[in-house]
Amino acid sequence: GDLSDEEFRKEFSSFVETMKTKDNVRKIMGQLQRVAPFLYDALVSERDAYMAAGLNGLNEIETIVAVVGIAHADGIERNLQMNGWVSGNPSCSKYR
Repeated sequence: GDLSDEEFRKEFSSFVETMKTKDNVRKIMGQLQRVAPFLYDALVSERDAYMAAGLNGLNEIETIVAVVGIAHADGIERNLQMNGWVSGNPSCSKYR
């Protein structure tokens, strides 16, 4: 039968969390690029290049931290690496 509002919220929330993993986002972006390349270029590639160009303009700053959507992280990194940037290996730690 039909789900209650609460059941639907829980199921939908679980689906969204699953879709947000980096591997799943990469798969979705790959599919989008294959089936709708013009849409992919407009929604992803062009924006990646634009954001990377903005970051590249900050090259006089030694360390930059940028928070971007998961669908754009790989493309921005690729664009920056083509301009000689080196990826850092960020690590997270819990402050006590």
